[in-house]
Amino acid sequence: YRFEMAAYEEMNQYRKMIDAMITLYENSDDTDYLSTDRFMKDPKYSIALLKEKIAGVSDNGLWKLVLASVYTESYNHSKAIPLLTDLINEYGNDPDILKERAECYEDMGLLDLALNDMSLAIDGSKGDDIAYNHASRARILRAAGRYEEAVEDIEVYIERFPTRAYGYSIRGS
Repeated sequence: YRFEMAAYEEMNQYRKMIDAMITLYENSDDTDYLSTDRFMKDPKYSIALLKEKIAGVSDNGLWKLVLASVYTESYNHSKAIPLLTDLINEYGNDPDILKERAECYEDMGLLDLALNDMSLAIDGSKGDDIAYNHASRARILRAAGRYEEAVEDIEVYIERFPTRAYGYSIRGS
C-alpha cells in the first residue's frame, strides 16, 4: 500500500492516495505515513472519510487526532478544538495535542488559553521538545506583549540549539 499511495500521489489522484494511506495504516499500524499534508491534498474528502472512521470504531483517538489536524491546517479551529479537547480528556495532557490546541487558540487570538496549553505541554515534554515548546510559548508571549517572559523562553531554545538561527531571529524581533 505504501507504493500504491506514493504512485497515486505522483499521479495527482489524491482520493486514491488517501484511501491507500488509510489502508496502509489499518493493515500495519504504521503511522509514519499518516501525513496531514497528504490529507490536505483533498480536505473535503479527507474530512468525510475521517468522520466515517471515527464513527466506525470505538478506539478512534488516532482518527480524531488526524481530523483535528486537518481542521487546524484548514484554519477551522472551531472544529479542531473540541476534538483536541476530547482527546485531552480521554488520554491526558499529551504535549503534542496540547501544542496543537494552543496553536488553534493562538490563531483565534485566545492567547491566555494558548499560553496555558503551552505551559502544560512544556511540563509534559521530554528531550528536544522542551526547547521547541519553549520557543512556541515565546512566540505566544510576544504576541501577548509579555516580552521579558518571551525572551526567557526563547533563551531556553537558544541554550539547547545555539547554532540555529531561529532562536536568535525570534529573540531579535
